[in-house]
Amino acid sequence: IKRINKKAMYQLPGAKRKTKANFVCFIDQSGSMSDEDIAQLFAELENLAKETEIDVFHFDTSIDHTSHTKWKRGRTYPPHRTRCGGTDFSCISRYLNKQENRGRYSGCLILTDGYADKMPQVIGTKVMWVITHGGTLEAIRPGDLVVKMDDPKKVKPK
Repeated sequence: IKRINKKAMYQLPGAKRKTKANFVCFIDQSGSMSDEDIAQLFAELENLAKETEIDVFHFDTSIDHTSHTKWKRGRTYPPHRTRCGGTDFSCISRYLNKQENRGRYSGCLILTDGYADKMPQVIGTKVMWVITHGGTLEAIRPGDLVVKMDDPKKVKPK
């Protein structure tokens, strides 16, 4: 769909804008996350990366900037751990609310089990929570999108 020229309506072609969604994903690496949960989350990210590029960070009480990877279509990344402390979601909101990151991402995915305090407000970015099958929904804020994963042992293969 092209945007109609306001000065010469329907006489001059409008401008076609290319929009691309930028997503950032934060993977919880705390001690409460099992290796199976992290492997399942990595598999979901591979499926999401088929549609768009995703910036991925690991976090526990702080964001691990050395773990930053840009997931692209067709590439596989082995599940791995870089942290194993507690969980604090306020480091994510601090990162997204920094002046240089404000408005940079259209969406933020947080892959976690949800065992932590609620995250403070995030400005300019939609937040989606992906909770593992054994996780809790207590950390979810009103207005955020939530997905609770099924137990992989109970899912029937197609």
